[in-house]
Amino acid sequence: MAIKNEFGWTFTDKKDGSLLMKNPVMNSRMYFPLCNNNLKSYVTPELKGDILLDYNKYLTVPKSTEDLHHCKDGRNVWLSIKDRGIWCCTGSSAEHQLKSIKGIDDEEAEINAGIGWIKLSRVSAEYKIKSDITVFIPSNDDAVELVKIGITNMGADEIEVDTFYAVPVYGRSTLNLRDHRDVSTLCNRLIPNPHGVIVQPFMIHDEKKCYQNNTKYAVMGFTGRGEPAAGGWGRMYDYIGENGSLEAPEAVYKNKAPMDFNEMELTGEEAVGAVKFSAAAIKPGETREFIIVQGITDEYSDVEEWALKKYNTAGKFDNTLNETREYWQNYVDLVKFEFADQELNKFLKWVNFQPFLRKVFGSSYLPDYGYGTGKRYWRELWQDLLAIIIADPYSTKQDIMNNYNGVKLDGSNATLVGDRPGEFAHRSNLGRTWSDHGVWPYFTTRLYMDLTGDLDILFEQVSYYKDNITRRGKGTDSSWNSEYGLKQKTENGELYYGSVLEHLLIQNLTSFYNVGIHNITLLEAGDWDDTMDMARENGETVQFTAFYAANLEGVCECLEILHAKGSESVELFEEMLVLLDRLDGKNTVDYSDFRQKQKRLQQYYDILDKGFSGRKVKVDIKRLIEDLREKSVFAAELVRTQEYITVDKDFSFYNGYYTDTFRRLGGKNGQGTVNISLTPQAYLMVLGLTGQDRAREIHRSVNKYLRNEFGGYILRSDHREPDLIDVMGRGFGLAFKTRENGGQYNHMVVKYMNGLYANNLVREGYEVFSTLTGLCMNSEQSRIFPGVPASIDSKSARGSYNYLTGSASWLIFSIITEILGIKPNLGDLSISPKLVKEQFGEDKEIRVDFVYLRKNMRLTVINEKGLDWGEYRLGKVKFNSRPVEESFCDQTGSTVRFSKEYIEQHLQTDNEIEIELV
Repeated sequence: MAIKNEFGWTFTDKKDGSLLMKNPVMNSRMYFPLCNNNLKSYVTPELKGDILLDYNKYLTVPKSTEDLHHCKDGRNVWLSIKDRGIWCCTGSSAEHQLKSIKGIDDEEAEINAGIGWIKLSRVSAEYKIKSDITVFIPSNDDAVELVKIGITNMGADEIEVDTFYAVPVYGRSTLNLRDHRDVSTLCNRLIPNPHGVIVQPFMIHDEKKCYQNNTKYAVMGFTGRGEPAAGGWGRMYDYIGENGSLEAPEAVYKNKAPMDFNEMELTGEEAVGAVKFSAAAIKPGETREFIIVQGITDEYSDVEEWALKKYNTAGKFDNTLNETREYWQNYVDLVKFEFADQELNKFLKWVNFQPFLRKVFGSSYLPDYGYGTGKRYWRELWQDLLAIIIADPYSTKQDIMNNYNGVKLDGSNATLVGDRPGEFAHRSNLGRTWSDHGVWPYFTTRLYMDLTGDLDILFEQVSYYKDNITRRGKGTDSSWNSEYGLKQKTENGELYYGSVLEHLLIQNLTSFYNVGIHNITLLEAGDWDDTMDMARENGETVQFTAFYAANLEGVCECLEILHAKGSESVELFEEMLVLLDRLDGKNTVDYSDFRQKQKRLQQYYDILDKGFSGRKVKVDIKRLIEDLREKSVFAAELVRTQEYITVDKDFSFYNGYYTDTFRRLGGKNGQGTVNISLTPQAYLMVLGLTGQDRAREIHRSVNKYLRNEFGGYILRSDHREPDLIDVMGRGFGLAFKTRENGGQYNHMVVKYMNGLYANNLVREGYEVFSTLTGLCMNSEQSRIFPGVPASIDSKSARGSYNYLTGSASWLIFSIITEILGIKPNLGDLSISPKLVKEQFGEDKEIRVDFVYLRKNMRLTVINEKGLDWGEYRLGKVKFNSRPVEESFCDQTGSTVRFSKEYIEQHLQTDNEIEIELV
């Protein structure tokens, strides 16, 4: 009887986010990430997927998404059952695939998985055998992936089984896929040892430079009791045979005797980590277990420790698995949500996990990879910290400080992150800058300061990045060379260190002056939307003009608090003063004249070209605030008045861009349809620059022009103008309804949701929230494991680029700060819940656990009367069971405010704020 192929997962009854997926074979493009801080891997329902340390150290052959459905290789377990036949425990045999295609598959399979681990179980009706294959990476940062194979006899008779495990061993850089694959294969050698297959290529082949290799790629096997495997194969063609394949390996089908690991020879051939265990008699109902340890290391002593001490028995495997599961549960529960919807609570655990995955995998190490060679990039460096700051703000201070080392004196930044914290790599052939890069350092640092009250971080001293690229990619410093190094020096040759405040100011001030003919910030090589990348000379970005304006106002708020605490002045490098044109009232710039602003920026660059003195001057804080605020007010008002447009008589929204040919992109196009982007609508609302009435008008337009058939919101409408590829960007060359061009791009959807809540359009915001999470959790449609993917296409609602997105950080940030209304403000804490009645369950309560001022905090919101948004106000408020004075609540009854001093006075190890809605 053929088994019905179901392809959706469901959460289990446990509260840990674990899931069950029955018969998952219809999901060749699904993948499940596993990692610690060192090793990375992912697993498909057929146990295919990569195992790697970094771009240059892959144990397996690197794959993209489209490789997964046609590649033959992966982790595979085979059984040779005496007098009966061959069975593949992963369903990856040639004969099983034929059965599946013909619809006569009689094998039941299921996945059980949780955060940090996955188990594939399969039952053969023909052989009456069940296999359970569990895979995880230890949380202790060992560079190993562990596999436990359990074989259970479900029949009435004893069986004798030979068990095989195999995974191809690539053992080199991704570059070698297309660069001398054959020559680099000739470098392979096998290391004789008693534990398994160890491949250590003699040499790393690169035409620029070849050098000796120390890295070892190990695949070792043990029985559950710790006995080593009988032997195996290290050379691919010894294992698969001349006429076989990884879907039908000759060694398995002929049940060949294995080679002794100690006798494996030198080889210049493709490698495989294949092990065979001694034949085992398995009684009815009995289970035999086998352990696979596969890892990457430069030290043979690591191999010995893994094989002899840490992972070579089923008991050690189980103990390490339990430790790993506990570790990840503690991690995702740093911020713990308890809504009425238990499925949503479980889903949000996975969303909490995503920022860590994003940090580890970057944009390059999962099959839906975006780009690059494994490095991280500037924007991700900052945005990925948002959720981590919310979970554990104090742990992120050093990361924040390290990141500021990438800022340049011209207001741009290094774009390629180095291998060590605070290190940035030089990209000599890339003179591009992105217009949004300057906004994220302040935005992220402000969240840190809000949660900790640590404004002193603004005075911390940090270096600047330096290379040969100047004037935001438009100039070259011919005097710079590698001997100078990648840190800014003064003209006297001394390393220069400036305050974090100084770094923030130079990024935001230069961007204020860096405008096009519409007085809007130049787009350069793109903004947040990297596909707007072909308007590099004249294109302009409206939303980031507004963002820089909001940042400048935010800096003013910080300076006002510092002034109130007694600070009269701040030190800034002397050359910056030309950008602070309102300080002395001389040589001021007419901000309404874009030419004057451009000229002033070039004047600053001319000064830098003559040499950087490094001299610091004291600037009066009050005068500095006046200067920055005037710039902020001008830019924000310009956007409000100039860029808000109306089409079809009754639908209004913000224009987002100007093209390289100076044309406004938003509004009616040449085809008579409407060009509208979600990006400016979201950002202007998030930044508080619209007001509720305008936000409501915008939402009406977004619903008309940007809603797709699945209820989601697409990033932009169909502009229907191919010429935009040349004057706006590559995004217009993508098929419509995919990714940035008409797909649901979730990063911006979450920001739009945030903006609706920020303008008290709570019912509207909740609709976006519930639609988004509902699409993601409907796995039969989205076909992804739990999490928020970068995009959901508008053709089938299938998710893609899962885990490679900042959407998760923004979703957690938005739930905390807007839906639950927990808004820290430079150490003070305001709470203004924006909840609808269906978010409360039978117990009429919603709870969230979070960390604040280094202490555990729980917020409980009680809605005994089942009131909806707009029907309630805040009633009784308690802090650690102590009633709070009515004066803590504002006059509207929507917000309660706690000063940092009050919280510190009453703070305990574990704390609870209780709010009743009345």
